[in-house]
Amino acid sequence: MLLPMIYRFGDFELDIARAELRAAGELRPLEPQVFSLLALLVENRERLLSRDEIIEKVWDGRIVSDAAVASRIKSARQALGDDGQAQRFIRTVQKKGFRFVAEASVVRSSATLATGPANAGDLPATESTRPSIAVLPFRLAGSPDAHAAIGDALADELIIDLARLRWLFVTARGSTFRLREPDADIGAIGRLLGVRYCLQGSVEVTGARLGVSASLVDTRNDGIIWAERFSRAIDDVNQLLADVGAQILAALEVQIPLHEAALARTAAIENLDAWSAYHLGLQHMYRFNREDNAAASALFRQAVTLDPRFARAHAGLSFVHFQTAFMRHTNDVAGEIRLARRSGSMATSRAHSSGSSARRRSAPTMPRASMPAPGPKRWPDRASRVAATWIWRCASARSIRSTTQCSEPAPSPTCCWARMPRPPPGPSVPRDHQVRMC
Repeated sequence: MLLPMIYRFGDFELDIARAELRAAGELRPLEPQVFSLLALLVENRERLLSRDEIIEKVWDGRIVSDAAVASRIKSARQALGDDGQAQRFIRTVQKKGFRFVAEASVVRSSATLATGPANAGDLPATESTRPSIAVLPFRLAGSPDAHAAIGDALADELIIDLARLRWLFVTARGSTFRLREPDADIGAIGRLLGVRYCLQGSVEVTGARLGVSASLVDTRNDGIIWAERFSRAIDDVNQLLADVGAQILAALEVQIPLHEAALARTAAIENLDAWSAYHLGLQHMYRFNREDNAAASALFRQAVTLDPRFARAHAGLSFVHFQTAFMRHTNDVAGEIRLARRSGSMATSRAHSSGSSARRRSAPTMPRASMPAPGPKRWPDRASRVAATWIWRCASARSIRSTTQCSEPAPSPTCCWARMPRPPPGPSVPRDHQVRMC
């Protein structure tokens, strides 16, 4: 869903949501095609629009004469108090097209402000508190010429790939691509779009090489969390975009969860939301000792209390119960096994119910930094069955038979190899699959 905008330039306001042009608060009537043309020019004010593109967007590709386009341009200029001589707002580039040249700023529309809080209250805790990101179109530096579309194409690919991550909220392309100011205020963009993170960058073509710079910024304090520069030879543009996009995506999958965990450590435990409590629990879970395992259990319980549909928190609870049984942190090993199985079942059922539509679109990539239990990095379409297999292995602690002699009285993750029996019917796995507990 596109975020409705109001564009301000001079004494004018162009309200996309209400399809209105106002001058000093006074409504200026416009024909629908003229408004669509003006909106198209303002939204793409950083570049020239050809006649063919205008016809494609405003007239839906129907065959129209140049005179019809010129007539609508003239009407738009008249509504703005402009003309073909002054061209203060709309400039004509002979035999090429048109461009909106006035300085314009973007604000939220009144409709968005009125409905935003009410809609936010309807979301589950993890929907309103999970990380969110806006990917801005990459700026063009130098003279890209034939490769001018690379900046938009790279941002578009990243939006599609990031949208496959169910733990991350990604703002739609139509909303972010309207914010093309070269010196944009990232904090203002964060407040406008309601996102925690912003990915921005630039593309520079020098001879036969292309350089891409990207940085991940925290919109709450304008701090740079991660930045990198990539340089490639321009021989296969499509492969180049895929390679650079994959590297940026891999970095974001790790950097965002790590930053969320770092922020959670600075907050009071009682003030944590479900997502932050989950990430802080992960930090304790992988230390493999009694105290941290208990702390992780408390944090995961806090997360599922705040949002009972949070599948990852249930999976974390399953793993800490398994760890308690495996490390013999309790005398009631059988009871911990039952709790591990129950939490695992709740995790898979909630993941299946909340993510079925996402799995139909594609196989989302799980960030290695925030995986709650051993498992594959990529969950295929049969994600719930694969997850069930791993959780069954974890919950089968009573069936573990050590294949080496441990020097410690209780099994230790640093010295033991464990053999798991074959899981229930599901994905094909070796009969005596070995898992190193470390």
